[in-house]
Amino acid sequence: MLVRRLTVGDAAAYRALRLRAFHDHPEAFTSSYEEEARKPLSYSEQRLGVTSPAWYWGAFVPDPHSAVGLLVGSVGLEREQRLKNRHNAVVIGLYVTPEEARRGVGRPLLDMLLAAARRT
Repeated sequence: MLVRRLTVGDAAAYRALRLRAFHDHPEAFTSSYEEEARKPLSYSEQRLGVTSPAWYWGAFVPDPHSAVGLLVGSVGLEREQRLKNRHNAVVIGLYVTPEEARRGVGRPLLDMLLAAARRT
C-alpha cells in the first residue's frame, strides 16, 4: 500500500471514492451524494489543487489496470483560514472502502495527515 498526498491528477479517482462514501454512508458526512454528484470533476480538481485550503491524502493498493494503483481510502485536513485561528485544523472525509476495511489503511492515512499538520 502507498499513502501519499493527492494531486489534481488524482481528481477522477478521488471524486469516485468520495461519491461512493456519500452513497454508502450518508449519515457519516455533512454533504449528500445527490449534492456532490451534481458537481463537475473540476470541483474535485480545485479541492486537490495547490490553492485549496485543505490537503488530502490517499491510500493506493496495487492494481494491474493502473500504474498508480487503486485509490481505496482518503482523508483531508482543512485548516482554519481566519488569521487568528490559522493554528487550528479539522480532519475531514476519512473513508476506506469496505474491501480494504480492517487491513490497516486508516492508520497510515491519519499518520501522514498528523505528520503534515505538525510541520505547518
